[in-house]
Amino acid sequence: MKKYLYIALAAAALTSCSSDETLDVQKEAISFGEAFIGNSTRATDPSYGPNAGDKKLTAFKVYGTVEGTNIFDGDNVTKGDAAYGTEAWGCDGATQYWIAGADYIFDAVVDATSTTTDQTTGLPTKLTYNTSSQKDMLHNRVITNGKPTTNNGLVTFEFTHLLSKVNFTVTNETAATATNYRYTITDINITNAYTVGDYAVPAGTWDNLTTAPYAIDDITANSASTAEAEAEVLLIPGANVGVSFNANIEYKKSDDTWVVISTVEKAFTNQITLAANTAYNFNVTVKLDDEIKFTAKDLNAWTNADDTDLTI
Repeated sequence: MKKYLYIALAAAALTSCSSDETLDVQKEAISFGEAFIGNSTRATDPSYGPNAGDKKLTAFKVYGTVEGTNIFDGDNVTKGDAAYGTEAWGCDGATQYWIAGADYIFDAVVDATSTTTDQTTGLPTKLTYNTSSQKDMLHNRVITNGKPTTNNGLVTFEFTHLLSKVNFTVTNETAATATNYRYTITDINITNAYTVGDYAVPAGTWDNLTTAPYAIDDITANSASTAEAEAEVLLIPGANVGVSFNANIEYKKSDDTWVVISTVEKAFTNQITLAANTAYNFNVTVKLDDEIKFTAKDLNAWTNADDTDLTI
């Protein structure tokens, strides 16, 4: 009996070592592929987007579970890190391996002010955002059974903007010869703006909201300039939002000082609802005639929304 027992134990030990070596060959590490925003691989400052010169999405935090057990806990996934190659995405967490037939959940987060996670799974339950950061908060959840059968088996995220973008553009139509004049758009305020709030994952709703006016930087340009001037702000989505501003025409005196010669106060008569993943473009046209003239329009959305006319 002892002889057989020794043989069995030796065989078990050999099997254990061999098994590890075999699994090292057969196991496939969980890897992350290209991250998208909508259907674009490119991400204007402060927001990520598809245009040339926009800020590029090169990093995010990943959380993940297999069968409810945490395997990624806010680990950093980075593109172009020297350790992974200039085009590869690498994760600084411990290497995890696919289990055939197992259920996986992955959450990817970009630029949340803070993240609250479930004590059991480690997955995000709340993403807190403060508009003072002016960072473009993004999120996407991927659920898969075993290794994905697409994208070469890589976990690929298609992010959504959780915020609204408000862009204020001023176009000058004053004659270029009026070099002694300039316009300034001041006291640009988003009223009833949501400045702090919690985004629930995966429900996709906002709560614990703080409301306050949000000021956009003044816009100034010489009247001889035909270029558009603009200011941009990222806000938490919400209803009953208003926009107001002052438009000033200034004259340059002989001593090179500027004096305001005309001011018009404007406000949008209808309050609007800011939706997530949507850009609102307020256009103001300034022309030096007998008065300051304005038009405004909500041009388009961040992604695939119809244009909506707004009136002052």
